[in-house]
Amino acid sequence: MRIPESHKDMVYEKPRAIISTINKSEVYSAFCFIQVEDEDIFLEKIEEEQIKHILENERIAIMTIDPSNMGRWLCIQGTIEPKETQDPSFKVKIRKLILFPKEG
Repeated sequence: MRIPESHKDMVYEKPRAIISTINKSEVYSAFCFIQVEDEDIFLEKIEEEQIKHILENERIAIMTIDPSNMGRWLCIQGTIEPKETQDPSFKVKIRKLILFPKEG
């Protein structure tokens, strides 16, 4: 699944985002950064606690908001796959996109 043109700038400019995970039925949210390579999205600079949650449950939600227009946002729901790097980085497999405002 690809990010629509209307919201691509929100992931291609290495934005700060909020990642949410579920661990033992509790939701945990924290800041992270999104990095795009080709059409793949990676999470970077993730807190240690968040990494523990990701390793226990691969389901995540990522939200990023346009700082110049707080009424424009993008939420990515999906799963992660570890990326082989020295710093913790995780590839996002997108399952669902929620956009506001909606396209078209």
